[in-house]
Amino acid sequence: MSYEELVIKALDGIYGLGDLSDVFIEVSSGESVKIEDNKLELSTYGLKKGMGLRVVKGEGTYYYHGYPEAKFLDDGIKALREALNLGKVGKLKANQPLRREMVCLERIPLPEIVDLLWKLNEFFRKSELVKQVVLSYRRSTQEVWIGNDEGRVVSDLRLYTFLSMGVVVEKDGRLESGYEVIGGTRGDEIIKDKDPFLLAERVLKRAITSLSALPAPAGVMDVVISGEAGGTMIHEACGHGLEADIVRKEGSVYADKIGEEVASPLVTLIDDGSLSGLGGSIGFDDEGTPPKRTVLIEKGVLKGYLTDRLSSKLMNLPLTGNGRREGFEDYPIPRMTNTFLEPGDHDFDEIVSSVDNGLLVLRMGGGEVNSTDGNFVFRVNEGYLIEKGKIGKPVRGALLIGNGPQVLKNVKMVGKDLIFDVGMCGKDGQSVPVGDGQPTLLVGGLVVGGER
Repeated sequence: MSYEELVIKALDGIYGLGDLSDVFIEVSSGESVKIEDNKLELSTYGLKKGMGLRVVKGEGTYYYHGYPEAKFLDDGIKALREALNLGKVGKLKANQPLRREMVCLERIPLPEIVDLLWKLNEFFRKSELVKQVVLSYRRSTQEVWIGNDEGRVVSDLRLYTFLSMGVVVEKDGRLESGYEVIGGTRGDEIIKDKDPFLLAERVLKRAITSLSALPAPAGVMDVVISGEAGGTMIHEACGHGLEADIVRKEGSVYADKIGEEVASPLVTLIDDGSLSGLGGSIGFDDEGTPPKRTVLIEKGVLKGYLTDRLSSKLMNLPLTGNGRREGFEDYPIPRMTNTFLEPGDHDFDEIVSSVDNGLLVLRMGGGEVNSTDGNFVFRVNEGYLIEKGKIGKPVRGALLIGNGPQVLKNVKMVGKDLIFDVGMCGKDGQSVPVGDGQPTLLVGGLVVGGER
């Protein structure tokens, strides 16, 4: 029995047991190579296969997962019927299965990837200041078959590739670091589109520059967040609060504000999983819904939320194709895909020159966010003073402290240079790949935490 036939059989077995039902089958594999402290670590992941059956009744979720075979399927259907105290009801009429056609992406032989990492390691080690180098190359393939009680049956092939590099430097007993990652839903062509050695040069320069950086000033000031800083703040401080399950549970500052002005008129916030090759790109979400361009905020006005099938049904909202899950053991929840601010009209130099005294952020670090009220604290990995419209000396130890919705309201200028970053997003114990993007922003009156 093919996986498509198994999906249809599973749907027929659980159809009508509740208000909503779906089936998810996954076959995935991956491999990674890592060099740390001049040692090579090779980790090859075995094949992962599984099937998840979900029935939702009211707000209760009933979930069964096991091996994708007919015997386990019969056990799962029986377990769900017993849990719901129901026999077989209804009959599903499945539509013609849909499959996304993907271009065959490039896969370089693993020995060549290992050779590349050793050459990158050698590049970093040429500097006497370097004390530690960590290089990692990860690639995986996930093939999924999905069906739901609307009769939709789809399959999708997802390829993920990531190259990350980190370095620690030391001078006079002081340690600083640099880190960068590239990748997305693509093949090994990522290392041809972006020269890894240019990336390594930037990482090393960032770390060495931090050794001579001044302590960051503290206070309220204008902050320029460059496009290359990554969309971390937009994703963490704003995006999660627009996921419908958080809104529905009254855990979001954006609850009940559709149609209201929640940001500067310069701000238009988009989520779009249909964009090709980015961190959160998908052919279908994990409930079988095609992704689309979803306008969350348009010229400062809140337009909607990110939904899965359950939140769409319970909240009477449009279905946006954002039901995502980490794997077959998990049931889907509303998640971001590729979330970004639309670019504006200003050049980078024009934005910087408009600031008399402030801070330029070229790279964001980690931090903490409260999705209920939008308050956040983020580290700045690479920052510079702005003095009389000019980029000044580098600073270290800077923190950005504020509130996501307030930051959006305080956006004064938006650049033309939309740049995407890749990453993994965690929520409710599940981790999925995402893309974050933003152009250069000028944010007025942001609190900067520093050492002086």
